[in-house]
Amino acid sequence: MGGSRRIIEPTVWTVILKARDEKEMGALIARYWKPCYFFVRRRGHDVEDAKDLTQAFFADILERDALAAVTRSKGRFRNFLLACLDHFLANEYDRRRAKKRSGNVVSLDFPGAERQLAETKQETPERAYRRQWAVGVIERALASLKKEMGARFEALRAFIIAANPGTIREVAEKMGLSESNVKVIIHRARRRYREILRQEVARTVEDASEIDEELNEVFAALS
Repeated sequence: MGGSRRIIEPTVWTVILKARDEKEMGALIARYWKPCYFFVRRRGHDVEDAKDLTQAFFADILERDALAAVTRSKGRFRNFLLACLDHFLANEYDRRRAKKRSGNVVSLDFPGAERQLAETKQETPERAYRRQWAVGVIERALASLKKEMGARFEALRAFIIAANPGTIREVAEKMGLSESNVKVIIHRARRRYREILRQEVARTVEDASEIDEELNEVFAALS
């Protein structure tokens, strides 16, 4: 672990500013489409309608150059995006027009999103949006850790993200390591996971002093 930590990841604000170019919009959609889709579904739209509206929403942002109005001083981008989505749905474009212009900038895994949605309890659209935003933060942090750890990550995943997942003897035997060595790996992986999670959150805020507050928002959204 540690080899890839030197890579400087672009901040979310870099992604947002670049997204005003249609070629760069995919990076923004990849980060935020699922929270938006969950919001639309929880507003009562069926699957096909929600697909069209989600795609049409991002197309509308690009067409209107809505991101030109975004500045860091206006607060969290996710709140800005949610307000835009709420406004978009309130004005609800003609469904046929939404379908006509719903070309994908990136491929979206709607079936996967539906499986995740089915696993969550009934909740308000706003809570569904924020929960999925938080899930995305966690998933990106875990994906980064997986790149660093390689095959060991899947073998130890449950021990990294859970406090008491059970005995490690069987896992240690499969890995061909002693239990003490595996415990050290788990300890380091947990520490690294916390570091990566903070780095992921740091990419979304303007000042380092906001990191802890934003982490609290992540955990609150998941509770």
